[in-house]
Amino acid sequence: MAGGFGPSVGIERGMKTHLGPSRLPILLLAATIVLVSIADWLLDFTSAMMVPLLVEEGWDRLKAGEISWKSLWPLITMVTHAFLHSGPQHLLWNMLLFWIFGSVILEICGWRWMLAIFIITAVGGALGQMMIDRGGMIFMLGASGTVMGFQGAYLGLVVQKARPNPFVWPMASPIAPSHLAAFGVIAILMDMMGVLRQSPGDQIAYGAHIGGFVSGIFVSFFHKG
Repeated sequence: MAGGFGPSVGIERGMKTHLGPSRLPILLLAATIVLVSIADWLLDFTSAMMVPLLVEEGWDRLKAGEISWKSLWPLITMVTHAFLHSGPQHLLWNMLLFWIFGSVILEICGWRWMLAIFIITAVGGALGQMMIDRGGMIFMLGASGTVMGFQGAYLGLVVQKARPNPFVWPMASPIAPSHLAAFGVIAILMDMMGVLRQSPGDQIAYGAHIGGFVSGIFVSFFHKG
């Protein structure tokens, strides 16, 4: 009888965690991204998108001693671009993965680390894209870099220490950490192949994915919990 109740109790506890206040920070962050993305479609926040050339020019101005909004704003877009999306499909797919991996990061690290990883991997994703598209004028937007950042951070956390099986909707049941981390590994391998095969008309920011993933792994090793 005890054996029969074991799995259901585990799932019930997982559901309580999912519905409880512990998931509120990632829900609020995801809701902010959704609302800003929708506002962008209505009001046009193009200036909040990241453009490699503008960031490079802003950095050059700062190094030259020109501290102004014109110098600082392009650098700020290295974070703001993560709140914008090109359309509903782009937004929904990113938010699904954002919720899953952001939730497990939140559960392991807490909301401060989750927010720090979000910001750092947004910048890391921007830098990754800039390395591939140096001097480029193509606008970059989307939370894909931070999604990959969460995946990279989770991989780093799993490598450091054994973790419990996470249960996050819409996963039907708790999943082994190694399996969830493997999803990120497969995704980054596909992005690396995408860089090698990228054509001029390809609008996917593979560099942002790779930059986010690598910076996520890097940050995870500073967390000792």
